[in-house]
Amino acid sequence: MAAEGGTPKQLTFAQKFTGFPSWSPDGRWLAFQMKQGDEMQIMLMPSEGGIQEQLTFERGDHWPFSWSPDGDKIAFAGSRNGVWNLYWVSRAGKTERQLTGNTKLNTILRAPDWSPLGNQIVYERVELTGNINLLHLK
Repeated sequence: MAAEGGTPKQLTFAQKFTGFPSWSPDGRWLAFQMKQGDEMQIMLMPSEGGIQEQLTFERGDHWPFSWSPDGDKIAFAGSRNGVWNLYWVSRAGKTERQLTGNTKLNTILRAPDWSPLGNQIVYERVELTGNINLLHLK
């Protein structure tokens, strides 16, 4: 819907989870996540609605976050085989590149955001730790 208000326009009509949209820099495209079977894949569609195209095909969960300044690449967090890393997928050529080399199951890399010049990506890194404690009951 327009920023000034008005009636919202539905863009997707699938009867499965669809969310986390991200605008292309020129406003013509939306990258988003859609449940395909047991996995979340990255999809692309015109921002006015229309045909949806799947961009990722590897097994796992994929969360789109931001676009490169030239509008060709979409940075995303991907969990493949239980390990989170950052990637980009090209809208034009549909090529994909892994950007990080995380191998730890307890580390999550997410929310990659391209710098305005396109030469850096900032992201969140979370390390999960746990302890086992004993509680004596009386």
